[in-house]
Amino acid sequence: MTNDPRRALDASIVEEVERRAGDRLTEHVERLAHHAFRGEVWSKAAPYLLQAGEKASARCAHRQAVAELQRALVALSHQPEGHEQLKSLVAAKVLLRNGLSTLGELEAAVGHARDALKAAEGVNDLHLVSLSSRSVAVTLWLADRSVEAVRFADRALEAATASGDVGSRISANEVLGRIHHTLGNYDQAIGYLEQNLNLIRDPRFFGFGSNALPSVFSRVWLAWSLGELGQFDRALSVAGEAVEIATSAQHAFSLASAQWAREWPSVLRGGAAGAIPGLERGLALCKSTENVPWEIAYVAVLGRAQTLAGRACEAIGTLEEAVASASQKSRVSEALWTTWLGDAYLAANRITDARRVATVALNLTRERQLRGEEAHALRLVAEIAVLQDPSDLRGAERHYHDAETLAEERGMRPLVAHCHLGLGKLYRRTGQREQAQEHLTSAMTMYREMGMTYWLAQAEAEIKDAAR
Repeated sequence: MTNDPRRALDASIVEEVERRAGDRLTEHVERLAHHAFRGEVWSKAAPYLLQAGEKASARCAHRQAVAELQRALVALSHQPEGHEQLKSLVAAKVLLRNGLSTLGELEAAVGHARDALKAAEGVNDLHLVSLSSRSVAVTLWLADRSVEAVRFADRALEAATASGDVGSRISANEVLGRIHHTLGNYDQAIGYLEQNLNLIRDPRFFGFGSNALPSVFSRVWLAWSLGELGQFDRALSVAGEAVEIATSAQHAFSLASAQWAREWPSVLRGGAAGAIPGLERGLALCKSTENVPWEIAYVAVLGRAQTLAGRACEAIGTLEEAVASASQKSRVSEALWTTWLGDAYLAANRITDARRVATVALNLTRERQLRGEEAHALRLVAEIAVLQDPSDLRGAERHYHDAETLAEERGMRPLVAHCHLGLGKLYRRTGQREQAQEHLTSAMTMYREMGMTYWLAQAEAEIKDAAR
């Protein structure tokens, strides 16, 4: 069949499907999109392809979503320029950015996000400016360019506030929360995320251009920030709410992040062995839904849990996989995952390897201005220094104090307690019994207050040895 008869046939199929479907067009949108595109009925192809892409994304069929949305862009290029065409272009670019970033294709995602913002500025629409600014911010954040991302997230919130659109404000708050968490500004992160708990009336509200329910993601990042501050009971409660909402909504992407948030505070607290089965289930869910960013996070936390559970050799392989994937697909928390790999090497007595990756982690945190993760890396550098060069214990002491100072500035009580424990061990080793007693007592007190029984047992053992 030549092109003209084929196009005419496809165009007639569109009309027939529309006639028969009546008010049930959504059920046939994929078929309509296919035939409208083949029939070059551009005025219908673009909206149908946008709907098909959005439906595919909602069921986590991200590769199909990308294919549909790329064809939507072709269809839009055949339409006359104007306000409505630009609005559709913004929507297509934002949705395409979502699919590509979920698949780990960040460079292409950033380009589409910036195109969306340029188009939004062209129509002078505050809602679209907020949406596309948020899209740029999220993509830069995924590339671990959080300092740059803040500027676009702030703009998203400003535009949302000026437009009076509560939904856009909720979405902007959620993005600002996770960006400030990554930068180590945990109190600021909590402030934005707690606003959302008050603003969201319907837990199933789904902002356009989001991969997850804002009610779930706000709780996920709130739980992580609370965990870093040692507020474990509230973190677990918030994470439990996230799991309930995602389960009720039957939203796989949201559920994967919520289950991660439910397990992570337990690992941070020291209950690693009990968290491993849940992490393994969540990892399987991510793999089945092509959820690359959370798959990496699951692998990293699973490796951390394996280290704390005494399975260092297994943890090394797991964390090496997480670090390699992060450098290629989603760089969020890459420095933290690298620090945990150093901990695993240290637990396996591979001190040279631990030192190598600790240096990488510390450099990454300083290049990207990630102050919370820098504190974690400095703690590792101190622990390595104690073992690698016993003659330079002052260097280890300095690193512990630097880590402690950063952690205290950010309210990171678990890490402050770890620094006290490390300093207590260091001073006991050098025969400074009074200083050792002081730091070990501080560590014990803090661990007890936070319910960190795994670490409390270590501090108690050290203080008993110090008393001999």
